[in-house]
Amino acid sequence: MTISVSLWYPSRDGMRRSVTSAASVPVRAPIPDVKTRKQQLVREIIWDAATSLFAEKGYEETTVDEIARAAGVSPRSCFRYFANKSEIMAYSLVSFAEQIIAALDACPKTWTMREVFRRMMLQVVEDAVKHPRARRVFEILKRWPAAAAAHSTRMADAQAMVSAAFEKRIPKNRTAGLAAALLGGLAIQMTGVTIRWCIEREQSDVEAAVNETLATFGQLFSA
Repeated sequence: MTISVSLWYPSRDGMRRSVTSAASVPVRAPIPDVKTRKQQLVREIIWDAATSLFAEKGYEETTVDEIARAAGVSPRSCFRYFANKSEIMAYSLVSFAEQIIAALDACPKTWTMREVFRRMMLQVVEDAVKHPRARRVFEILKRWPAAAAAHSTRMADAQAMVSAAFEKRIPKNRTAGLAAALLGGLAIQMTGVTIRWCIEREQSDVEAAVNETLATFGQLFSA
């Protein structure tokens, strides 16, 4: 069985946040209107309630009605945001991609791809291993194959999103699309594997873990 290891974590106020580095120029994203922010907040509340129930009761044993009740919304409202339980589980993967994109977009345009990729991994892994939800999601994916299968249904979408963010940084040429696709897949998988590595081994030195991941990957092609 293949387990997707991509995880997502919110900021302390429950909303997704942009990631910036000290050396970067802040990227000003359009501010969502009130309706969009409200919808996003409700979506995050439902997702948070779902992961808690999945961890406590089991993925297959939890119903959408129970998730709606725990989130404080009606089942009808819940279905307005997520078509089914599988879609709720898959939500983390797209959100994880958005966190990667935020980290990429925060890097200065003058940085090399190596610098951008390393900074992205550092930021995303560091935030993930500090958040209890990351550990909770990892356990859900590990314990329930059906949850892992549902989670992976959005992998193609997530990779396409991240690849598009990379493509904006790649000079336009014949292989630009291929390079962006490779970087998108690598970003999701390498970052996810490093998060899992840190969680499983209680690794608190994120920078060391990221450096080891990148060094190990480099060694695979150095022989």
